[in-house]
Amino acid sequence: MRHLMIVAVLAIAGCATPIDKPSNPQDHSAAAAVEVAVVVDTLLSESVTATGMVMAKDEASLSFKIGGVIESVAADVGDVVRGGQVLATLALPEIASVVAKAEAGLAKAERDLARTERLYRDSVVARERVEDAATGRDLALADLTAARFNAQYAVIRARARGTILRRLAEPGQVIGAGMPVVMIAGDAGGQVVRAGIIDRDVARLSVGDRGTIRVATHTEAYSVRVRRIGSAAAAGAGTYPVEFALDRAVRLGGGLASGLVAEVTVTPSKQRPVRLVPIGALLEADADSGWVISLDEASKARRHRVQVGGIIGEWVTILGGLDGVSRVVSRGAAYLAEGEQTRVAGGDR
Repeated sequence: MRHLMIVAVLAIAGCATPIDKPSNPQDHSAAAAVEVAVVVDTLLSESVTATGMVMAKDEASLSFKIGGVIESVAADVGDVVRGGQVLATLALPEIASVVAKAEAGLAKAERDLARTERLYRDSVVARERVEDAATGRDLALADLTAARFNAQYAVIRARARGTILRRLAEPGQVIGAGMPVVMIAGDAGGQVVRAGIIDRDVARLSVGDRGTIRVATHTEAYSVRVRRIGSAAAAGAGTYPVEFALDRAVRLGGGLASGLVAEVTVTPSKQRPVRLVPIGALLEADADSGWVISLDEASKARRHRVQVGGIIGEWVTILGGLDGVSRVVSRGAAYLAEGEQTRVAGGDR
């Protein structure tokens, strides 16, 4: 009886399938299901954005050529002034005395020259004395010319119609030569926005490219164009100065004030080749880089480090890192490891 039971057990064991038998290598039921999308090659002009400052094209700090005591300042912040209008004056007594001294010096030098010439004709003095007297007369004339010229610049006048931006001095103040008294913005040149733009973006701009600006004090978007592009980076900042001119002149105070911060958006006329992938294909994005997964001929996952340009709707612009790749995983990529077997369940758009 015991012998029969052992034979029966062996018979049953002989009929069983071993549990470590390898499965069919063609069975992909365990592979990760993914969707794929075609990588789109196109030419694109991405917008350049920057932050700048509104200012008048013609801004100038006006000052006296000579120092002295300020007698009057006839302009205040926000005043609209006309060309030739007196804005500030120095106390004139001291300046007038300098001119009078120079005039007296010239008169004496001319008398000395005339007397020396008479003595020379009478053979009393040598020719050298006449020449010295003539030199003295010329020096005195130069002193008078300089004194009269400086006296003209004891008065500050507006060069053209404009708006006073700052008043930097007051009557009774002792001021040195060249120290600013008022700052004026001329109306003729219109307004500009000056911004610092990084090298990668400035390389895509051209003079004449069009865009818009927005400021916090006004809901309107102002149309602008690129007027000037700097050829050297600003020290320390590493950005390039770019000047944008407003298409329509707006007087300062009429919605745009000097010093306002402006958000600039410009569409470059230059186009560059880019590759587009669905936004769902981008993984672990960090600043301007991220990861994208493609499938090789055996449908295994391959990771690619890519340079990201920006987002356009549902697409991401890829600037580099996908050379030779025509399709990427658009759905299910977040769960794939390098070399993992996949099966395409859809997509390929």
